[in-house]
Amino acid sequence: MALLKRDTRVKFLLLDADVVIYAHRLGVWDKLTASYKTALVSTVLRDEASFYEDPDTDARIWMVLGKELAAGKIHEVSATVRQQEEVRNQLLRLDVDLDPGELEALTVLKHAKEKCNFCTGDFGAVRGLVYLGLSDRGTSLEKVLGASVVRRTGLEAQFTERAFQLRVRTARVEYVQKVNL
Repeated sequence: MALLKRDTRVKFLLLDADVVIYAHRLGVWDKLTASYKTALVSTVLRDEASFYEDPDTDARIWMVLGKELAAGKIHEVSATVRQQEEVRNQLLRLDVDLDPGELEALTVLKHAKEKCNFCTGDFGAVRGLVYLGLSDRGTSLEKVLGASVVRRTGLEAQFTERAFQLRVRTARVEYVQKVNL
């Protein structure tokens, strides 16, 4: 299996549930986890990323992330309830809607001692990155996979670098407007 051209600035890659599911659907999950030290927050690993729908047959395909965790292929990270409450309260004042996995991922990112990037295709998560001052720690699936994989597989718009950067710019404008009210 050929590995992806890795971004050497990233120590590890923290993945949102939407990216885990989409990477499985695209058939690039194994390359992704072989190319990067890949981490999932506990909420994503245990609750949010358990299956996906096969795009051709609509059959439910169960992901076996527990086995991959046990084999060391992926890593589990978590945030304390107190840390998550702090981040949730900070973001609630700015009306950011996150699912539990995104909240935990942003909390881990905020408190991470080593360099990691959060890969997401969700606008709420990108807003959270911007509002917490962590937009430089976010990335798109397109950027992670690289141009050659993207050309072969194609990507839904929400996972492109263009969409990610547009969401960052939009969230920055929203943030300034909300803070100045």
